[in-house]
Amino acid sequence: MKKINLSHLDLEMYYDKINNLEVYVVPNNKGEGNYAVLTTKYGSIDNKFILDDKEIITPQGVAHFLEHKMFESENGTDPFNFYAEKGADANASTSYFKTSYLFSGSDNFEENLKFLLEYTNKPYFTDENIEKEQGIIGEEIKMVRDDPYRRMYEEIMNNVFINHPIKNSVIGTKESIASVTKEDLYKVYNSFYQNSNMILVVTGKVDCKKVFEIVKKYRKDNTSKINVQKIKYDEPDKVERESSTIIMDVSVPKVSMSYKINIDELNLNKIDIMTYASIYLNSKFGGSSIFNEKMKNQGIMAESCGFDYDIIDNHLVLTIFGESKNYNELLENIEKEVLNKEIEENSFYRYKKVLKSNLIYTSENIYAMNDNITASIIKYGKYEDRYNIIEKLNLKDYELFIKTLNFKNKSSLIIKNNQF
Repeated sequence: MKKINLSHLDLEMYYDKINNLEVYVVPNNKGEGNYAVLTTKYGSIDNKFILDDKEIITPQGVAHFLEHKMFESENGTDPFNFYAEKGADANASTSYFKTSYLFSGSDNFEENLKFLLEYTNKPYFTDENIEKEQGIIGEEIKMVRDDPYRRMYEEIMNNVFINHPIKNSVIGTKESIASVTKEDLYKVYNSFYQNSNMILVVTGKVDCKKVFEIVKKYRKDNTSKINVQKIKYDEPDKVERESSTIIMDVSVPKVSMSYKINIDELNLNKIDIMTYASIYLNSKFGGSSIFNEKMKNQGIMAESCGFDYDIIDNHLVLTIFGESKNYNELLENIEKEVLNKEIEENSFYRYKKVLKSNLIYTSENIYAMNDNITASIIKYGKYEDRYNIIEKLNLKDYELFIKTLNFKNKSSLIIKNNQF
């Protein structure tokens, strides 16, 4: 067992690898209850992969489909009902990069963790329950298509990327879901739900030694000798579409502007890039930014802009979005602000403090802490102490980061109704 000091949080994290499963535990008595998340490094982008030197192609959305079916068992036990009876909440989620199964509660922790480890290790798929799920997910696909916010995010990825599968919907299409078979599900489960491809993160009022004992006893090593490799995609720097418009029933038009930047040009590691990107977007488009105040005073926007940022393989994607009846004017102003590379020294240090304060806040929030640890391991391959990384960031490197950003490859999106 390895101990990692989280000095800025006045906490300790314990790590061990048990039966090939990586386990991270942060005992935390500052909050209430406990929170456990079991995650596989398998998401919607992995519908193509190499299995024993052979390319395997599964339907789009199969990762999300599999997540749904993991809640069925041969003996009929429903995980949601099980956890409800124990006074706990259960859920699961699928993203582009991972699939997670979780529970939270205050009592019966040992029973709850044991059940999580066991039911995710016993898949049960039949032709009948797959056919039933195809109809359920088909309705979910329709709901996503009718939700302007989820539709916007998926359309942004589809516009920005050309070859990378992140351009495809996490939940798939009606056509792809209709082609899912139990053989597909067993194949991806056996390939990606091995202990060696999963992590367990537990936070809250727990005994770390007890957690490790439960894992050792109830999560048997299911690692096989098959050779699974993820596919690397050759993604160009240019975008698929420079602009697009979607007609939907929205009261106020929604817009986004996305920039696709090759990180090889930045000469920084990924976590530094992500941290600098956060400071940059907060200073430019955060709630208290000069830009937002200006847009509100001019009547262009009623609410502040939002933003998002992520690294997909070797590309950093920065996205700014907002709502305005004067949508073209808003897009023009966003573009103008992005191209303005003047740096306020005070702004850099102010948002550096904000990021550190946000990390300290997570010490009292077992959910945010757990999510941060899981996200770090999935994105960077290991836990990164972001507080110390932020502390070491300096203005000179930040200035170089801003100057090096290439905003040439961009894509705008407008969602509006027929009246605008």
